[in-house]
Amino acid sequence: MNQSAFVAMPEQPSPSSPQKNDQELTPDSTDNTKSDYDRMTRSITAVGAATYHWSIETDEIVWHGDTGQIFNHIDPANFANGRSYASLLDPDNFTSRFETVMRTHHNDDGNGVAFSIEYSIKPFGRDQEQSIWIEDTGRWYAGPDGRPREVFGVVRQIDDRHEQDQHLQFMSNCDPLTGMLNRGRLAEALGETIELAKTEGHCSGFLIVSVSNLAIVNDAYGFDVADDVIIKVGRRLREVVRTGDVIGRCSGSKFGIILSRASKEEIVVAAERFLTIARQKVIETEMGPVWAILSIGAVILPNENEGANKTMAHAEEALTEATRLPTDAVVVYQPSPDLVSERQLNSRCAIEIVHSLKENQFTLAYQPVVNAATKEVEFYEALLRMKSEDGDLIAAGHLVPISEKLGLIRLIDQLVVNKVITTLRQFPQAKIAMNLSGVTANDPRWVGKLIETLEENRDVTERLTVEITETVVLKDIEHTVEFIKKLHTLGCKVAIDDFGAGFTSFKNLQLLNVDKVKIDGSFCQNLSNSQDNQFFVHTLIELSKKFDLEIVAEWVENEEDAALLSSWGVNYLQGRLYGMAESQSPWGDPAEDPGEVCVVPSEILIRDDDEHDQETAVPTSQLIFDGTLAAEKDDDQERRREPTAPEPDPIAQPFEVQSTSADLASNLTGDPVMQIPALEIETARRTEDRDKGTANQLDLEITKLRQAIAMINSSQAAG
Repeated sequence: MNQSAFVAMPEQPSPSSPQKNDQELTPDSTDNTKSDYDRMTRSITAVGAATYHWSIETDEIVWHGDTGQIFNHIDPANFANGRSYASLLDPDNFTSRFETVMRTHHNDDGNGVAFSIEYSIKPFGRDQEQSIWIEDTGRWYAGPDGRPREVFGVVRQIDDRHEQDQHLQFMSNCDPLTGMLNRGRLAEALGETIELAKTEGHCSGFLIVSVSNLAIVNDAYGFDVADDVIIKVGRRLREVVRTGDVIGRCSGSKFGIILSRASKEEIVVAAERFLTIARQKVIETEMGPVWAILSIGAVILPNENEGANKTMAHAEEALTEATRLPTDAVVVYQPSPDLVSERQLNSRCAIEIVHSLKENQFTLAYQPVVNAATKEVEFYEALLRMKSEDGDLIAAGHLVPISEKLGLIRLIDQLVVNKVITTLRQFPQAKIAMNLSGVTANDPRWVGKLIETLEENRDVTERLTVEITETVVLKDIEHTVEFIKKLHTLGCKVAIDDFGAGFTSFKNLQLLNVDKVKIDGSFCQNLSNSQDNQFFVHTLIELSKKFDLEIVAEWVENEEDAALLSSWGVNYLQGRLYGMAESQSPWGDPAEDPGEVCVVPSEILIRDDDEHDQETAVPTSQLIFDGTLAAEKDDDQERRREPTAPEPDPIAQPFEVQSTSADLASNLTGDPVMQIPALEIETARRTEDRDKGTANQLDLEITKLRQAIAMINSSQAAG
């Protein structure tokens, strides 16, 4: 629909009465007056404008200037009065000159009342498509009765400017690919819907509909075909939404749909209708037919004390669960107090991590690894510990998953590397193995930084073993092979940790060329009482021998297990039976000054003006995991710094999965719907991905931490 606008103009005093102004614009018999008139007319024509005087009493309009230039050479006689001019106006205009002047709420104080409007005219008739956009600026003057009597104004054609304005308005409100509302306008409409639902007490819904196989379409056919799929899916969705409902494009392959005044059952039925339109017919593209598979995350409105942004976040969480299902499905978000509590715990732990890094409160403890034949210590494994407020050391393994999610684990790994290098310099007889997290091992930028550190300390690297978990190795074999080659070039030994957990193939062992394997401790613990574990561990040992690999058995707790492992040919034993990890140096007094090795990562030394993290830091002794202080757990099992792919703890049913068409009827009749546990929100993982390739690590880590904390605080306020 075409639009017009009225803009109030600043009042300007008239130098004389309107009647006199009108007379001055009329050609006079004298040459001077005529010359002045001609110059004025030329000036007006030069700027593409025309002036007019409209007498409201007679309805006569007198035009001056080149009206043909403005009105596409239409004879001015065709619009010589107000009525005929009004007949040219586009009926879709929101306003007109007559309405602006005659229905004004302003009063003429003697200086007239200014106005400025824009409208469209149809110079060749209202039934014709061609239109012209006009800017009409002027001032009306009142008669003795105070009502408008005559109008003086200037008109000019603004087609180019109007087209540009319309384009800018479209871009600010709509998605350029689909023509639907963009995310910003969709959020505004959602906010209005939420407020209306709260005020009137009715139920509404918000859905995020995603083309879950769009990445496959991108890879197979290219981005142009993927864009075509997005356009056509959006068109199909728009065809089946109800009148009054709102649809827009959230991002990428995702559409947002606002269902007003709909019950939960109606929302689920509508969502199933959206799934059906994708199932029923393929999408024809220039590269051939494409199936679009949809997944939907739904939120029932209103949510208590939650606005549009939070509602969209909840719909995204539900959508994440829907995309994990093996087929197209609808998942309805359900709030979970347990999930909020876990996020609060994560927030406190994350604050403590940053605080501990800045204050250098992380330290290392060393657990002996003995020769299976002689029972003499061959080397030690460095395990991460954290100093509590009262000076005690507690295991820090429970902080590692949080550190990985927030991208802080790289800083911890760098700290561990620096401390191990320092120890190797202080104690020439020391031989140390250290864990490297999967996040760091798979980040080329941080691997490069690690290699640079080791190159600067070549004189100690021959006494260093770098342990990488088997699950990390299997993520990217080619990258891992190159990484191991670099470590060997620097003189380091390399071990596969948790061997057996990831089922490394015979071929991969050939490619990796590692020095040691450490059999996963869960298979070695209480080995003598488990026939299944004995068979599996013995098989791993025999496989390792084929490649002349040194074998370390972990979590050895009794003599029976130790004897069994030794008889099978294990080279080294590690566990409670041979000693727990101790923070005191097992090598006596240091032999030399470690030099200028910086123990605390340089990123941590950057000054942070915002001390929020220190002010809100929770004492280390209060960091509780699964209801138990980490220090009270079995040290052997807690020693892992790097559970690469930790399984989240089940949380009490925060999502309700509405199954697809086969199960829809039972869902609507009140039968229990299928429930699945919630998983940790993916925000931290996406944030971690965004920080790769940037220069200032700490600033990014702190920013991500604050974003996570803000999200958690928002959840608290909502609860």
